[in-house]
Amino acid sequence: ELLCALYRGIYLVHMPMFAFMSGMFLKSAEQCAAQIKRVLPIYMVLQTAAAVIGGINFFTPYWHLWYLLSTVWWCAVGYAWFRFGQGRAAPAILVLSLAVGCAVGYVPFVGRTLSFSRTVVFFPYFFAGMVFPKEARRRLLMPSVPIWAAVAAVCTAFLWRVPLEFLYQAEPYKENVDAFMRLLCYGVGMA
Repeated sequence: ELLCALYRGIYLVHMPMFAFMSGMFLKSAEQCAAQIKRVLPIYMVLQTAAAVIGGINFFTPYWHLWYLLSTVWWCAVGYAWFRFGQGRAAPAILVLSLAVGCAVGYVPFVGRTLSFSRTVVFFPYFFAGMVFPKEARRRLLMPSVPIWAAVAAVCTAFLWRVPLEFLYQAEPYKENVDAFMRLLCYGVGMA
């Protein structure tokens, strides 16, 4: 029980944290383009090797390689954001991305292919990191820690029954999980 709870806790926060931090370090279209040029060749080489050696589907990222492909997709959106979309729309885009992340679980053909499900589900964290103002980091993070810890504790209490496979965010919703569960995951992840 304890190990299972610890495993769930790790899965509720570690990927949101990585996605948020990946976005935090990108502050221009040029940085996004440079990141794509760095990450895409690494992904292509490793995925090709996995497909040839392991006989897996080339379009389904092998094991942890999904994060590299998702980073490429996120950086492409980040590039467009920095080129054309900066402004007051960030809160609306964040809310929209959360809604799309919840809704994508109802689409039966969205899954592991091209890491689409995970890319969409974890994008709000990336975008939040990308638009999080540098000057607000200290001012907002430290005083809000107790509030977010309480939110995380409440959400985690509701999520102890969620199947572990759901926490991977790689497949459409199955029985007993839905957009409400994903919204709770977003609450814990944002905390």
